[in-house]
Amino acid sequence: MRLDISTTLRRINKIKKVLLNKNDVTIKDLAKQSNLPETTTSLYVQNYLKDICLIKKIGREKRVSLIKNKSSLFESNLEKQNSKLDLAKELRKKGFSYSEIKERLVKQGFYMGNGTLSENLRGINIDENSKGRYLRKIQEDRTRAGKIGGKIRVSMNDFKNLHILGTEAVKKKAIERIPESSKKLTKEKIWIIGHCIFDGSVINKNRYAVIAYTNKSRYLINKFKKNMLGVYHLEPTDIWKREGGVYVIRYCSIAVVRDINTSIKQEIPEFIMNSKRNTKLLFLKTFWDDEGAIHFGITKDKKEHFHININIEAFCENNKIREQLIRLHGDIGIPIINYGKKIRISTRKNIIRFKKEISFSPRIYLSYPKSKFHGWEKRKLLNFGLNFKHKDASDLYRKLWM
Repeated sequence: MRLDISTTLRRINKIKKVLLNKNDVTIKDLAKQSNLPETTTSLYVQNYLKDICLIKKIGREKRVSLIKNKSSLFESNLEKQNSKLDLAKELRKKGFSYSEIKERLVKQGFYMGNGTLSENLRGINIDENSKGRYLRKIQEDRTRAGKIGGKIRVSMNDFKNLHILGTEAVKKKAIERIPESSKKLTKEKIWIIGHCIFDGSVINKNRYAVIAYTNKSRYLINKFKKNMLGVYHLEPTDIWKREGGVYVIRYCSIAVVRDINTSIKQEIPEFIMNSKRNTKLLFLKTFWDDEGAIHFGITKDKKEHFHININIEAFCENNKIREQLIRLHGDIGIPIINYGKKIRISTRKNIIRFKKEISFSPRIYLSYPKSKFHGWEKRKLLNFGLNFKHKDASDLYRKLWM
């Protein structure tokens, strides 16, 4: 929405119109004639019109008089803002990206944030003659983002409109861009499918096609990037680090989205459920890397006896997928305890089998701030818990839990 049709300006124009026709009025009368609350009228006069309105207090009332034929500082800034928007829209029509528009505005002495640009420019159509330049700019930024792990300098909205949606011919080419080799069910593709089901998302809805993967492990993010490049020959659209240390990697390709969606369909694919043992182990590793947690602790009973507790559990909200996971673990000989929306491996015998058959990938760390083992590598804690001597339990209990 442009500022010149905002609520603030409409109210200011109401107040000024009254003052132009009848100068030197009280705030109470001004509010009544402007059809605005008295408090609102007072605030607007003092905040937006203070440089062209004289306010005098006579008794309990404030009287307002207007310096005519003069614009307030707010209205002057509004004109500058509108001129910035006009310049930004002209540049957008010529195929400039948001970052390029911001650079041009700075040279003109203006500044405009990404949110304001997105709000005001998302509906602007780029001229047909300028689309070639714009597409080249997107490709350059995509390549640069993929090489240095930076964030692409164009909005997702622009990218999807020109590269993914476009005409039917563009859609057809997008489907054909998937290499023949990507149709094979390789280890890398199973790894991608697994992470898309658990800590990832595949969206093809309301003109939005994207594959995204989020994780705190930079190792898993880099491996996802490597496998996507190997399977689909696709560089990431953007990579960034969110608040809380969570990495996000995102891809925009309607061809890849359709290919992965064909396999997933809100559940673990049948070709994985009915696959060989090694394929099931590889898939389950993606689940535990994304969702797995280790609980290791020592408790003391009333008789001063110490008990070591270790178990591995993971959260899975989808009932269908949770049932499939229990079945997959059963197929490889690891029984699962199911309670609520979690699954658990609890006995020492089964945990040892888990470590031998599945385990966790390297460089995946515990990120529970309240845990005594916060920052430990999960593999390290698993080994520590399994190799811990019962005779040392009292020392560790006093060291960590007292």
